[in-house]
Amino acid sequence: MSASRRRVLVVEDDSATRTLLSTGLSDDYEVADARNGREAIQSLESAEFDSVVLDLMMPVLDGFGVLHFVEKHRPELLSRVIVVTGADDYIVRLVPSGKVFDVLTKPCGLAELSDAVGRCCDDAATNPAEG
Repeated sequence: MSASRRRVLVVEDDSATRTLLSTGLSDDYEVADARNGREAIQSLESAEFDSVVLDLMMPVLDGFGVLHFVEKHRPELLSRVIVVTGADDYIVRLVPSGKVFDVLTKPCGLAELSDAVGRCCDDAATNPAEG
């Protein structure tokens, strides 16, 4: 694996979906995953990522808790978050508008997600985070 390979964190509580997303992205990216928001925060505290794929509705700590952590402690990463959710429009409207990179609605295709992650990583490479 190349040292310059872009890193993606997939945060998803459903194990089948998490495996599908992680496996689907692993050909092009170094992928780490988390089962809930608490695990995501542990990963974000200990490693650097070019993009974060984040589910909203999870047990233990939901995606909004992760977004709050990122906004407070790792604000340079907020624009690298891709929210992927099956939540209804009302819930999705609570996502910090214009601050996250993209919001995709489940079920989204792997090609759509891969495209969003690629654009996000390209943006991260062009505009490196400070912090």
